[in-house]
Amino acid sequence: MAIVIDGSSSAGTVNLGTNGTISNLAVGGLPDGIVDTDMLAANAVVTGKITDGTIATDDLANAAVTAAKASGLGISEVDHWRVNADWTGDANPITSNWERCDTTPGIGKIGTGLTESSGVFSFPSTGIWQLIVGFAYYATDSNTYCQIMINTTVDNWSSNSDRFAVMGSSSQASNQYGFAFQSGIMDVTDISNIKFRIMASAHDGVETTWRGDSSRSKNYVFAIKLAET
Repeated sequence: MAIVIDGSSSAGTVNLGTNGTISNLAVGGLPDGIVDTDMLAANAVVTGKITDGTIATDDLANAAVTAAKASGLGISEVDHWRVNADWTGDANPITSNWERCDTTPGIGKIGTGLTESSGVFSFPSTGIWQLIVGFAYYATDSNTYCQIMINTTVDNWSSNSDRFAVMGSSSQASNQYGFAFQSGIMDVTDISNIKFRIMASAHDGVETTWRGDSSRSKNYVFAIKLAET
């Protein structure tokens, strides 16, 4: 014969029964800490039980997983910039016609995003950042290379002009299109002084036209925050 504990009895009696159940026990009727991880079966608390209010805030957990509780999970910053007009010859750095992507279904940014001034890009927060850069060009003469460089500084270029450079180049015959691509990962520990800019150069100089567009990303700079530093 099983024992049935009935919490509704004012005398706190223990009744005998056949079902082996505890009935009429009010919330908070068990001592703190009596229900621990060893007493809960694996997968006993399912997602639906968290969000539908079955498990109240006074019981095992708060209701839903809120944005505040998910802070720090996943990618918090993504930004997409491009130059919106053609130019001919070298640009060291590219200082004008930058814009954030505004063509749907592409996105401009997630999070705060970068800031840009005369071709100098600043980060919104410290962290490990990945930069992905690609630029299309048209060469009217055969050339040895067309080159894109990510140029960075740790002191806002007050004394350092080439702290960390990552270059991508492409060879191309005359009267043909080409594409230069590069990427790099930066540890940004100081947003006031660690910045970057993009430089473009070609072996044949004015014989190369770098392509820009206000509705298509014929060139692009992607910045993605991968983790905290």
